[in-house]
Amino acid sequence: MKGAGTCLINATHTAQGGYYDLTQQLSITVAKATQSVSATFSPTTLTYNPTTPASFTVTGSGGGTGASGSFVYSIDPTSASICSISGSVVTALGAGACIVNTYKTADANFLDSSVFARTMTIAKANQGTVTVTAN
Repeated sequence: MKGAGTCLINATHTAQGGYYDLTQQLSITVAKATQSVSATFSPTTLTYNPTTPASFTVTGSGGGTGASGSFVYSIDPTSASICSISGSVVTALGAGACIVNTYKTADANFLDSSVFARTMTIAKANQGTVTVTAN
C-alpha cells in the first residue's frame, strides 16, 4: 500500500485432484498516521510601537513526510489583546505574551496534527525623552 485506506487481497487456488476451486479475500485497513509540527518566528524579538505597529511572521514546519495538509495559525484567546494575526503575519497590539497556535490539516494519509503553541514576548516601548520645565 502507498497510503492510508483499505487494501483487498484476493487469493484463488485452482481445483486439483477432486478438490473444488477455493477463493479467499483478505481486507487490510491502514489508518492515517499522526503528525507533529513546530513553528518559528521571524524576527525572534519584538518591541511594541504604538505609532508604527510591529509585526512578525510565523512559519510552520514538520508534519508527516509527504503530507500535503496546510499550516493553520491562530492567536490563543488569552493573547487577543496583545496581538492579532492575518495569514501568517502577527501584529503587536500591545506589550506582553503573544501565544500563536500552529497546526497542520489532515490529508489522505495523515490526521490533523496536535496544536503547537509558541510564545513571543513583545517588549514594552521606550517612552522617549521627557522634558520638565519650571516656571
